[in-house]
Amino acid sequence: MAGKRPTCRPLGSAAWLALLADYDAGTLRVEQHSQLIRSLAHDPRNINRVRTLMSVRGIGMTTAMVLLTEIGPIERFRSADALASFVGLIPCERSSSEHIVSLGMQRRCHAALRSHLVEAAWVAIRHDAHLRQVYSHHVRSKPAQKAIIVVARKLLNRIYHELKKEKHSRLSTSTSC
Repeated sequence: MAGKRPTCRPLGSAAWLALLADYDAGTLRVEQHSQLIRSLAHDPRNINRVRTLMSVRGIGMTTAMVLLTEIGPIERFRSADALASFVGLIPCERSSSEHIVSLGMQRRCHAALRSHLVEAAWVAIRHDAHLRQVYSHHVRSKPAQKAIIVVARKLLNRIYHELKKEKHSRLSTSTSC
């Protein structure tokens, strides 16, 4: 819908003209931010990692850049579980010697990153047969919003392993020269 400006307006409405000016300013800001994201993605320091992330179905340029900037070096995380905990895709539980109670999703999380991954999971189930199958299996027994969290976690595991693999191949290429 970018570039399409609403056309109907009440006659003589100063408020309507102010809203149109705000709409135009917001559209311009979105375009400027999109251009900045594209230029950062094509920066020689980022381009290989962006391509690696975009090879994972469901991940576009914006999500790839959010992941790269928010996660930082993948070496920070000793495992995919540690990354999932950082993002907030690990369920909380309270346990004693006799009982384990599941408390649902963590409240402490990286909300923007989790949101981008959930959106990417919705895209991924349309384009990836395995993730679609995982979603279909889980949606039988739980609400769609909970089933997509399972897919987002699987997607995050793929991302973790792809970034680890890319880091390993980059290191082996640089040492062989």
